[in-house]
Amino acid sequence: MRDKSKLLAVLVLLLVALLGLLLFVSSKHIKPERVEPTPASRYETASAQTKEPDPAQVIACDSTPLHSPSNKNLTSAIQSIAADRGVMIEAAWLREDGSVERIGDQETLPAWSTAKVPLALAATDAGLGGQLSAQISLALRESDNEAANAVWNNLGTTDAERANAVTQVFRTAGDDTTVPSYRIRAGFSVFGQTEWDVHNQVDFLKKMPCLTGSGQVIEDMSNVSPGQRWGLGTLPDAVFKGGWGPDQYGYVVRQLGWYTGAEGRVPIAFAVRAADFGQGQSVLNQIAADLEAS
Repeated sequence: MRDKSKLLAVLVLLLVALLGLLLFVSSKHIKPERVEPTPASRYETASAQTKEPDPAQVIACDSTPLHSPSNKNLTSAIQSIAADRGVMIEAAWLREDGSVERIGDQETLPAWSTAKVPLALAATDAGLGGQLSAQISLALRESDNEAANAVWNNLGTTDAERANAVTQVFRTAGDDTTVPSYRIRAGFSVFGQTEWDVHNQVDFLKKMPCLTGSGQVIEDMSNVSPGQRWGLGTLPDAVFKGGWGPDQYGYVVRQLGWYTGAEGRVPIAFAVRAADFGQGQSVLNQIAADLEAS
C-alpha cells in the first residue's frame, strides 16, 4: 500500500514537471500582440506637446506681433478730449482683428513733416542712405527742414521726378497716397503738402520695417531729439515722427509711429487741428497718456 502511494506521488510530480515544460516551450513561440497607437492617440500626444499658433494674431511684415492700445475706451476718451479742448482730432490704430480703427473728421490733412519718413525711405531705396546719412538723421531726429530739402533735391532733377520717387515708396507699401508734383503752398515744401490720411499711415507702419533701408530710418525715428519728445515721444520705446503747420482754421499737429504697450508694439497715428502749435502739442500729450489707461 505504501509502495502504491509512493508511485502515485512520483506520477504527480512527473505530471507537474511535464506541464511546466510545456508552458515554458509555448512562451518562447507565442509573441504578444503589439498594439499600435491610433491616429487619435498620436494626435493627442502631439497636441499636448505642441502649442498651436494663434490665428488671430496680427503681425507686421517682419513678423513682429502688433497690438491695439490697452485702453478699450480710447474712442470715447479721444472724443471727450476733442470736445473739452475745442479741437478737431483724427486718429487711427489697429483693432484686435488687424483692421484699422479710424475716428474723427474725414478730412485728409497735409502730412507736414511726417512725410519725411517716406522721403527718407525714398533716399535709402535709391542707394543714397550712406551718402545722405547726416541729412536723413537731421530730418528725422530734429525735423530739420534744410536737411530734408537736401534729401528731396537728391531724388531727381525736377519736383515731378522727386515726387515720383517718394510716391513709389508709398506704392511699395500698398499705399495709394500720391506726392504732389509741384509746390502747392509758397514757403512750404512740396512733399510736406502730401495728403496722407491717418488710416493710411497705420497701414504704412505695418509694412515699413520691410522697405529698403528701413533699419536706418527706424534707428533715427527711435532717437528723436528731446525737444520733440512729446505725445508719442513720451511713451516707452517710441519710434515716431511728428509734423506741424498752419492752415486757414488754425494749426495742424500730427504724429505717426509705434510704442511698446502692455502687450507689445502698438502702431498709431494722430492729427489734431488746434488754435496753435502749443495747444496741439498739449492735446497729443493728453491722448498719449490715455492710450494705455485701464
